[in-house]
Amino acid sequence: MASNPNKCYLYAYEVYMTAGQAALKGASLGYSLLSIDSKEENDELIDIIINCNGPACGSAWIGLKYDNDSSINSWVDGYPLSFTSINESSPYCDDGFVGEKYFLSWDGFWYNCPATSYKGRVHGALYEYRTDCPKGWLQSKVDSTKCINTQTNKQSFMNASMIACGALSSNANVAQVFSADANHELMVTATAEAAVCEKFYIDLVFTDHWQWFGGNGQNVTYFNWKQGYPINQTTINCVMLDIEDGTWTNENCTQIGCFICEKSLAQIAN
Repeated sequence: MASNPNKCYLYAYEVYMTAGQAALKGASLGYSLLSIDSKEENDELIDIIINCNGPACGSAWIGLKYDNDSSINSWVDGYPLSFTSINESSPYCDDGFVGEKYFLSWDGFWYNCPATSYKGRVHGALYEYRTDCPKGWLQSKVDSTKCINTQTNKQSFMNASMIACGALSSNANVAQVFSADANHELMVTATAEAAVCEKFYIDLVFTDHWQWFGGNGQNVTYFNWKQGYPINQTTINCVMLDIEDGTWTNENCTQIGCFICEKSLAQIAN
C-alpha cells in the first residue's frame, strides 16, 4: 500500500457480505481481515471501496472486533490499535451498536452494526498481508529474507556500519549487494531521498581485496563500478552507490554520506 509499504491489501468485493462470510473467505484465502494503522491508510482504503467497479460500492468489513464482555475493541491480527475512526452516531445502525465486527464506510468512519441493520449493504471485505519488517523498513523483493532502510543522517562509513545501522535495529549492518537485481532495488529505493543524497554507502571495503565489511563470510561475486573506477583502492577503500545510474565509486571512508542499512528477517526479534 502507498500509505504503508510493509502491507499488501486485497479487496474482495461482494454485493452483499456478512461479517461471518468475510471471516470464512479470509480463512480460505489465507489472509487476515485488514487492520488500519493511520488516517492516510484509511483515506487510501476509502478510495478503493468507493471505486469498486460493481453495482454497489462504499463499504467493506475490516479486522476490528468488539468484545461485549470487556467493551474493548481490538484488531484480529493482533496489531496495536493506534488509530480509530469509529462513529456511533450514524442512522445506518439501528440495533444499539451491539455488533461485534466493524466495517469501513465510504464516509471514512467505522461502524460495528451487523449487516442486517445496515440494510445488507456491506459490499465485501478488506484483507491484508504484512511483511515481517519493522515499521520504517522495507522488505526486499529480490531477497525476501532482508529488510532495507535508507538513511540520510550523513555518517562516515565506520559510523554508519558500527553505530548508526545498529541503532536502528540490533544486528543491522550496511547493505551488501550480490546481484544486479539487488543493486537495482537499492538504487530505486534510495531514489526517494534524491533531494538529500546522490550517493549511498554500501558495505564493500578494500583491505588486501574487496570484501563485505559485515563479515558474514560471503564472497564478493558482483561489482558494478562506474567507468574509470575503482581508483587508488588501497587508500580510497569504501564504496558508494550512485542513485542516478546504480554504478559504484570508491570513496574515502571518512567522507560523510548517506547509507543503506539491511537486516535479516531471522534477526528481527533480536
